[in-house]
Amino acid sequence: TTDRLAIGTPQAAGTVITFSAHTVGGRDARTGKRTWTYTRTDRRVCTVAQATNTTIAVFENQSTS
Repeated sequence: TTDRLAIGTPQAAGTVITFSAHTVGGRDARTGKRTWTYTRTDRRVCTVAQATNTTIAVFENQSTS
């Protein structure tokens, strides 16, 4: 995959947390198959952190002016 790994400990409970331009998701650590995703088409992902069993996604803030 071309996804990037979350910072912190990117693996939790057999799931590896990855992200791309607009999507954050979990992948099965053994197969690489997607187990869940969250996508925002109106914002780009800046970074993702994995802390214990919590995934934190930081999206860019777009100006409304």
